[in-house]
Amino acid sequence: MFRPTIDKKGMLQIQLPEGKIWINHKRVKLHVAADKLYPPDYDFSIIFDSVETRKLRHDMERKYTPGTENHIEP
Repeated sequence: MFRPTIDKKGMLQIQLPEGKIWINHKRVKLHVAADKLYPPDYDFSIIFDSVETRKLRHDMERKYTPGTENHIEP
């Protein structure tokens, strides 16, 4: 399950229809849990990654892409 990260100033990035904004975590209220909104196998990279990043990842999965690096985060 996705857990949002709060920076050291207490700011949280949220997605609105107009775009992504930063807001203090104390102003955010959870109405519906993520496991109720999305199926268990939902790909959250659709929401949080740019189109270029998703396209590059897809190309790297399909074929050799010269000049690219793949970093695996723990």
